[in-house]
Amino acid sequence: AAVREKASALAGISESLQAVEKQQELKISLLEAKLGENATIVADCLKLSASRDALMTSLEERGNTWHELMLETGSRLQKAEATSAQSHKLNKRLLELATEVEPFATDMRKAQEDLLKLD
Repeated sequence: AAVREKASALAGISESLQAVEKQQELKISLLEAKLGENATIVADCLKLSASRDALMTSLEERGNTWHELMLETGSRLQKAEATSAQSHKLNKRLLELATEVEPFATDMRKAQEDLLKLD
């Protein structure tokens, strides 16, 4: 009877161990599934990171291009301002010359009129 009790107890322990083993196998399967999900997430993150890096490179290149364009625009504006200032000076000088020439032109017209009267 004692042997049967011990055998029965051992059988119960064996069943408990098998149940624990099955639970452990189930947990391992779940962990493997989670690991697979995590690997997929990591792969997706790596793809996103690569996309982000490409985007950042593109933005940096566009920023450099924008900066170059701004420098070129600034240079052109400076040239345009210098040209405008020079043009303004020339126009002012032309106006001064026209003012200086005006009395002579008036005298020339008067002289022509006088010559026409003599004919």
